[in-house]
Amino acid sequence: MKKPKTQEESANSSSAVETCPYCGREKHPRTMELLGIKFTVTPSCQCEIDAFERKMDLLKNRQKRDAHKRMLSRSGLNGNAEEYTFENFEPRAGTEAALSFARNFARDFKSYSESGKGFVLIGPYGCGKSHLAGAVVHQLINREITASFRPVPELLKRVRASYNGSGETEAQLLDFLQKVQCLVLDDVGAHKQTEWAEEFLYTVIDHRYRYRLPTIITGNDTGSGGEVKLISALGERAVDRILERNTIIELTAQSYRREIARRRMRGQNKPERG
Repeated sequence: MKKPKTQEESANSSSAVETCPYCGREKHPRTMELLGIKFTVTPSCQCEIDAFERKMDLLKNRQKRDAHKRMLSRSGLNGNAEEYTFENFEPRAGTEAALSFARNFARDFKSYSESGKGFVLIGPYGCGKSHLAGAVVHQLINREITASFRPVPELLKRVRASYNGSGETEAQLLDFLQKVQCLVLDDVGAHKQTEWAEEFLYTVIDHRYRYRLPTIITGNDTGSGGEVKLISALGERAVDRILERNTIIELTAQSYRREIARRRMRGQNKPERG
């Protein structure tokens, strides 16, 4: 005489036996009880668990790539600036100190961000200031740190355009500039220097100063008196805050663009960048 099946055995036998879609192994259902309620579940095979984890890893990687693209799209690294990296910067006489400082700043950004310290690159046209500042932005974004490269003349043009009601508003632009973890204000002094421009840039610099957010500034200086030129471009209030926390580095290299032009005239090929 057969022994009667228990309630659990009956439930298990009545449930269809599933198979793993990966290895074909049978997966027998099990009856469980929680808070007096019985229910039947089919355990997952290890193959299914591994496959699920792989899918989650792919999803995380996709989300990471998407986030990187979003950060890059808002970084301001457009046109030539897309190529501003440390890898393709050609070290030349007069760029050594700036290159070393920029590399260290990008590598040790956490310590700089804790104190709100940045740096200022001053030098002749085409000596590599913008390239080094953009290289810092590239490296920070690759580490999922928000950073933005903003040529000042172009930035002020965008702000003025916002008054027409098209695109971002001035408040939205200002909010982004004041909150991004690292901001590059490139080509300071190349803009039309008005009371409005000075006030707008002061608002950005002052906020970042008060909240200890690192700011990098580049400016052209074809002679001496870099500090004087900054004051004329930004005003004494902004420069006073910059000088307290930012290291000023002078580049003495001549224009790379003119050097390339001279090489072409001599029939020499462009050297490989280091």
